[in-house]
Amino acid sequence: NGTRVIGPVLAAILAVAGMSVSSIFLVNAATYLFFIAALLIVRMPDVRSGNTAKGWRSLLTGVTIARHRQVLSRLLLGMFLFSLFSLVYIGLFPSVVRLNLDISPASTTYRWLYAIWGAGAFFGAISVGTFLSRVDRKVLIVRGFIGFGITLGVFSQLRGPELAFPVGFVLGFFYFMTATAITTTLQLNMKNTERATVMPLWFMVFGGTVPIGNLLFGVVIEWIGARAVLGFGAAFAIFSQLRGPELAFPVGFVLGFCYFMTATAITTTLQLNMKNTERATVMPLWFMVFGGTVPIGNLVFGVVIEWIGARAVLGF
Repeated sequence: NGTRVIGPVLAAILAVAGMSVSSIFLVNAATYLFFIAALLIVRMPDVRSGNTAKGWRSLLTGVTIARHRQVLSRLLLGMFLFSLFSLVYIGLFPSVVRLNLDISPASTTYRWLYAIWGAGAFFGAISVGTFLSRVDRKVLIVRGFIGFGITLGVFSQLRGPELAFPVGFVLGFFYFMTATAITTTLQLNMKNTERATVMPLWFMVFGGTVPIGNLLFGVVIEWIGARAVLGFGAAFAIFSQLRGPELAFPVGFVLGFCYFMTATAITTTLQLNMKNTERATVMPLWFMVFGGTVPIGNLVFGVVIEWIGARAVLGF
């Protein structure tokens, strides 16, 4: 997991040093020789899959295993939603820093910021197997999600590059610490003969889902801005992990505060943009879209909660 992010970090450093993009791609191509050499030297164990399904049914073997093992299905579903809603900033990093921090993607500052974020992700990956190895991985995953959500919330509200570097490092750390803890837990709950059919699901819900989130929320960023989209991702990461009353009280207070602060600001702006003679005809629409729509959402998503759970619905 660490090498996945250290590569882009090295690329950013080489770009800062003056190397052209074509030269960086050439260096990247040369690094594959090390991997090829390792495959030729190392003797791989002959682990045969216990999968007896044939044809199209073999494609669903991993899904079947995950569906009948709750820990696998929850980890995969959680990572899918996390990648879709909270990791939007990764693929849209150039647009986010340009809109929020006023940093040009072609600048040296941007490259150093990306390198610092990647360094944080690298140290987050190796932390799971080093100084955080004694921490229960279930606890580590929960704290990772909450820490990521808080840090992403702070990062989304920054308006200059001064604090972006330390916050970006911490954001990268929580991001890959959480991902590494999840994939470690996932693999420890599989047999050797099951990895070949289940692990492709992991790569689909992790790396494969992030570009989908970029496509969906790239358009939304154009409508409402990057701060709101990143803030939504931060809120999802936090609320998806609330399981007890300890954090529910302060978070509930903040939730209620933001809820009615936003509603009051909207209705105030609405009324300031109407004439006195128009209020009697327009304000009923406000009550319809505000108070009248909530019961409709309750009816629709009350059924959905029974299918996929309250955490997924609230995160959505």
